[in-house]
Amino acid sequence: MQDRTPDAVRDLLAVVLDALALPYDTPDYDRRILDRAAEARTVATAALAEDPRDIAWNVDYLRGKLPAEEAEAAKREAVRRSVDAQFAAVAAFLEHERSTRGGEGR
Repeated sequence: MQDRTPDAVRDLLAVVLDALALPYDTPDYDRRILDRAAEARTVATAALAEDPRDIAWNVDYLRGKLPAEEAEAAKREAVRRSVDAQFAAVAAFLEHERSTRGGEGR
């Protein structure tokens, strides 16, 4: 059986680069890049500590984590936008109430 370590290492490097390739204008960039870097570090550390034949497992693990992280980030962004929209609606309502009462309750 041929040693596939070079291919496995290339796969590992590719998935680590995918984890660290996050556009700077991505919402919540700082939090997300730190989380992704921590995952990439964990996977790289495990790959170095384990049998080289097990690198593929680490690659698959990180490949699976990235879409989950993206989905979680999308949920957070949707909640943030919803809260921002609700805040604007509440602020407009309160401003309208204040203006129609002629400044009462201030």
